[in-house]
Amino acid sequence: YAPSRLSADIDAELVKQLKPAAAKDALAWLESDLGVRITALENGATALANDPEKMAAAQKLLERLPPRRAERYIALMKATGADESGAQIVLNSSLGIAYGAAAALSSSPPDLDALRKELEAGRPQMVEAIGNTYIVMFASVYQDVAEADLDKYLAFAESPSGKAYHKAITAALDVALTNAAKEAGRQIGEAGRAKKSQSAA
Repeated sequence: YAPSRLSADIDAELVKQLKPAAAKDALAWLESDLGVRITALENGATALANDPEKMAAAQKLLERLPPRRAERYIALMKATGADESGAQIVLNSSLGIAYGAAAALSSSPPDLDALRKELEAGRPQMVEAIGNTYIVMFASVYQDVAEADLDKYLAFAESPSGKAYHKAITAALDVALTNAAKEAGRQIGEAGRAKKSQSAA
């Protein structure tokens, strides 16, 4: 799950998933002053979900927001597919752990598709829970973004190119994390079998 490994897989998959016209529009947005600013805010929010006090403050902030602002956050979450991609991260990370544990306990590789199907059963509830979490986070992350600027971001996210970009990102993330899960499982399995061999000796 090294960032450099994930980034390389995501970049390679984006080339396959995203058509040149949509890629050009997405790049224009990302390189715009507003796009750069919003991306910086989003990148800085990584630690927010892991800080209970900040999340509690964000929840209170969300509860005080005018309805239109809260509706914008819900629309943005749906347009970007943040709930789906967030669930994908959790599912693939869980898949890596489950695959690795199964590989360590078995002489033959476990069925990755069967493991994925088992984890996917709880996906709808996970998507809903993660979506609610993102909306709370948005209240904190975008609190200093002007209404007009937030509308511009939403307009891009809801445009054909914006939807294509976020769909491609989610698909590329899925491929990258699945590859990482397989590699993690392989390494954990090999380490487990090596430990068993040492114990037996």
